[in-house]
Amino acid sequence: MRLIAVFLACLCAVPAFASDKELAALDLALPQASPYRNDPPGTWYGDRSGVPAPAPGTSPATVLRRPACPTGADGQERPLTGAVTAGVGYSSNLGNSNYTAADLAYCKRLVGDDGNEGAIRVQMHVDRFDGALPAYGPRGPR
Repeated sequence: MRLIAVFLACLCAVPAFASDKELAALDLALPQASPYRNDPPGTWYGDRSGVPAPAPGTSPATVLRRPACPTGADGQERPLTGAVTAGVGYSSNLGNSNYTAADLAYCKRLVGDDGNEGAIRVQMHVDRFDGALPAYGPRGPR
């Protein structure tokens, strides 16, 4: 039994002696170029919110901001925007349940007689739940 253990120990030591030449050629220097093609997560590219920065020498309070209405996919302002939601559920003990909702938003930009801009915004939310138990949605139980 001891002979087998000694033989296995010798076999394990042979690769270690063979790799001594390779260890001398191993380069552990850090790479000079970044191995990543993209910037790391969290890189700051500046403010891209679309709000204009104040001109040099002016305070932020003197910057005029236009009241903005929602825009469509083509970038044009839309007076009426909205969303529709629907859901269907089933429970073996309680039966079917249905949920439907609609959100509508109306926005109109106005310019007063003195040149000041403003906006009228009206939002409307309607929903309906039909089922065995009260629905728990974004605005609580119904």
